[in-house]
Amino acid sequence: MMLLLLALISYIFLLGSVFLLLPDFWRFLIRKTFRTGVPQTFVDLGQIATTFVTVCCISVVGILFYKFSVAFTAHLLSNDLVSFFIQSRGVYKFNSDLQSPLSFDNLVTGLLFTPALQFLASYLIIVAIRSVMMRFNSKYGEDKFSEGDVLCFGLVSVFLIMLTEVIFYTQKISGLSGIAHLLYLAADKISTICYFLAITHIHLLKTTTYRISLPSYTTLNAVESKVIFSPIRTVLLTYGLGVCLHVPFFCGAQFYEDTLSVAMVLLLCTGSFFFVLRVMLSKGFNYLGVVMLSEKPEYLLTTGRLISQATEITIWICLAVLSVLLLFLKPEVLFFLLFFIATGACVYIFIHIVTYLSGYTVSVLWAKKYHRAIPNFQVAAASRFLGWMAKVTLIAIAPMFAFICSAIVVFGLWPVKFHNQNENYINSVVDELGNPIFIESKGLNDCIPIAKSEVPEFFLKCLFIQEDRDFNIQYALSPNLSNWHGVSLAMFYRFISGGGGSNLNAQLVKNNAFQRSFPQDVQRKFSEAIASFQLSFQSHPDQIVTQYLNRVGLNGGAGHSGVSKASLATFGQPLNKLNALEMMYLISTLKAGSVYKIGDKWIKTRDTGLYRNEVRAALLSVARRWFEQDLITPQDLANLGSADLRFINEPFNTRSETTTNEFLKKEIDKTPLKGKTFVTSISLLNQRKVTTAYRRFHARFQQNIRLGEYNLYAAALVVDVKKGHIIAHYGGEGVTELTRFSEGNPVGSIIKPFVILEMLEDGWKPDQIKLFDGRLNDRLTPNNYSKRFSEKYVGIEKILSVSLNAPMANISEITDPIDLFKNIERRFLRMNISEDRSLNFSDRSKRMEYELNYPLGSRRMTLYEIAQAYQTLFNDGNYIELTSLLAAYDPDKDTTTNYTVIGKEVYGKLNTQIIRRALEKTMLPGGTGTHIRDLLPQNKRFYAKTGTSDQSTHGYTVLCDGQILVVTWTSYGKVEKGRLELNETPPIPFGSGVRTAGVFGAMIYSELQKN
Repeated sequence: MMLLLLALISYIFLLGSVFLLLPDFWRFLIRKTFRTGVPQTFVDLGQIATTFVTVCCISVVGILFYKFSVAFTAHLLSNDLVSFFIQSRGVYKFNSDLQSPLSFDNLVTGLLFTPALQFLASYLIIVAIRSVMMRFNSKYGEDKFSEGDVLCFGLVSVFLIMLTEVIFYTQKISGLSGIAHLLYLAADKISTICYFLAITHIHLLKTTTYRISLPSYTTLNAVESKVIFSPIRTVLLTYGLGVCLHVPFFCGAQFYEDTLSVAMVLLLCTGSFFFVLRVMLSKGFNYLGVVMLSEKPEYLLTTGRLISQATEITIWICLAVLSVLLLFLKPEVLFFLLFFIATGACVYIFIHIVTYLSGYTVSVLWAKKYHRAIPNFQVAAASRFLGWMAKVTLIAIAPMFAFICSAIVVFGLWPVKFHNQNENYINSVVDELGNPIFIESKGLNDCIPIAKSEVPEFFLKCLFIQEDRDFNIQYALSPNLSNWHGVSLAMFYRFISGGGGSNLNAQLVKNNAFQRSFPQDVQRKFSEAIASFQLSFQSHPDQIVTQYLNRVGLNGGAGHSGVSKASLATFGQPLNKLNALEMMYLISTLKAGSVYKIGDKWIKTRDTGLYRNEVRAALLSVARRWFEQDLITPQDLANLGSADLRFINEPFNTRSETTTNEFLKKEIDKTPLKGKTFVTSISLLNQRKVTTAYRRFHARFQQNIRLGEYNLYAAALVVDVKKGHIIAHYGGEGVTELTRFSEGNPVGSIIKPFVILEMLEDGWKPDQIKLFDGRLNDRLTPNNYSKRFSEKYVGIEKILSVSLNAPMANISEITDPIDLFKNIERRFLRMNISEDRSLNFSDRSKRMEYELNYPLGSRRMTLYEIAQAYQTLFNDGNYIELTSLLAAYDPDKDTTTNYTVIGKEVYGKLNTQIIRRALEKTMLPGGTGTHIRDLLPQNKRFYAKTGTSDQSTHGYTVLCDGQILVVTWTSYGKVEKGRLELNETPPIPFGSGVRTAGVFGAMIYSELQKN
């Protein structure tokens, strides 16, 4: 109602301006209206009233023609449905990219075409009115209607157009901007008067009497004479005036954020408007009233038709052919058209019957009052008259009516494409149970996209009950109230009464066009309806509701958009884990944005947790009303009654380690997909267990965690050997992800199994690989961990189980070590393990260095690459690329892309089994893994490899039960200049990989085995 009041204020201001600018014209209208005295005989006022209503009906069709012609122009110029909506609405502002008046399409449609189309609509309305009156005179053989009547009745239509436009565009804007909006709107719509007067003037120029009379009643200079007596110049000047009056409203000068700018522009426009209109109306068209007052309008009547009778017949034939084609191509569009045509016809007939009977009744009462003779009422004659009026009206509006029908057909058959480009979409990662593991952040109103198939049925039920009860039947052939092919029949009534009324189709369009605030004007609703109509004919309901749920803001929408993010921010739970009452609450927050109504009280949505019981009571009250209306079942009501609200109302945190988030982000970056939901093999439960294991590790090494300026760092990967899936990750406590840190670190004894394995691959038999545990020929030989040599030749199991160093340095005794190392590197490349750029086996000067250091683990690898190598080893030599991503889900298309990796054989199965048997000895007494045996389940077989490197600065442990592989690393490090440094650091505790990294790995494994 407030909008109607503002529209009325603007309209009164508009009429007052016209009255002041056209005083003689108004005097003519008043004298024309009230010149008739009391008739001496019975006069059928029903015919006059019916003619007046006919003029109003023609005006309504003309308004629709204007609206649909603007929409059709936008349809031709726009490249997507949102820009179509903006252009057909015709309101622009500089602080919005989509609504910028400087956009070429907006400029053409809004500034140039809109005034021209309004001019055209005014012309067609006047021609239609004249056509009806001419036929009336021809039918009854008398000059009942004159050119003066055309002018008077035409002005009625103009005032009706202006009133409609003012109502359509009025917005509730406070302060000076509101005053500016009303002024610009009124000035813009005054142009309709100018168009009408220009058309009337041009038509009257065809008569000699009018052309002769003009110089007698107004003083014209040479320039003015050239303009006034030239129809083309008059049209161009009037169109230019209309564009000028339209500029401030088109540019959105009332929407400037700076009040001073609004005031300055308002002052400038007020002066300009007054000057231009004073010259154009008072001097340019006021003489029409002077001529009409002085001359007899009856002598000015002219004849003519807009289109010939043959053209009219052609139009109706084309409409009939179009209807037949639609019946086969798109029956929905045909039934849609037929419904609105039938509805309009019924309204027209009803209004005309009521109007005629009311007018006739007044005539009877008037005749009785003045004792005039009253003829008998003849139903047949009245019916013939009304039928004839309907016929001539239909003929008069045929061109406009045909265009409107054609435009609707075009919108239905060739809708402007809707491109759902949601810049707020972010990637997210969930485990196989749907628990969020990682959520990307852009710092905007981030949205985790979701598909309709993922949304609980009760959530959708609540959504449809509250927002769009006919959403799922919008494609029905018969009409429904809230959504019939995207059009809400109740929308305009509910909007005027304060209820909004936009269905889901319309809300999706406006949510894409606007950000946080939605302008309240009827024109927006009209444009929404046409855009929603087109959306309905190109999108399946599942697509519409999916895109809607990913765009809409719930529970205030602070820092998030879409239902998934709202669920997490409001209750800390994914949507599929909310109870019925929580789902209903989220839907209820659609109504009022950042505030929530409890009874007569409004509260901030962020404070709803403080009013938990009151909110719950309000929701249950609504639920009971729904139940009484048979909208929900008894079970639904029971579920609501037994549920509670678990508010958190704060940004959701997955509570994953920062390093795990970084790890997953890098995994996602490998794919070209954006705005998708990825399913990971890393489960929330496993991550919690790994975190528990680290806390145990931290508590055990409490005295060693900090050493001067150094901190003890740890990292771990847990892998499903057969599938290559990473099922748990720990990348460190800080912000640096350590499983893929830099180019890796020297791996130490971790590489030894692969050196021996390569010898087996080269054709050596297990019993042929005997290496000397001691110093050969006084050559430089590294110490074993025990600081002593056995001075014996030892086999594979002995070398690997106790991780001997000396035998590995003596490989040259039985084979060329450099060729062996090259072969190892080639196999690493087949496993996508990056090269160590510090190695150059072609450099002969470093041959002895490589022979000594490479088999002891000088080669650098990341923990991730170590896990990859051992996955291949424990998988019988079959390489499967490690991955933490199982699938990518596209909610918009409701499709899932599964990631499948085809394995390839890198090592022979028998050879890997030989190495595995040796690594099993590691866990037996005397092996390097015995320190952690007590931390592991006693009834399982384990394979392990431990190692240290760089003078015990890095410690590693590889632990596997044949199915699950745990790879861990520890090292001291310090942060310098924002970067973690791991070089030249102190030795790890005990100088042992197994007693640090091994303990961590065993704790992880034992935690993973717990239920």
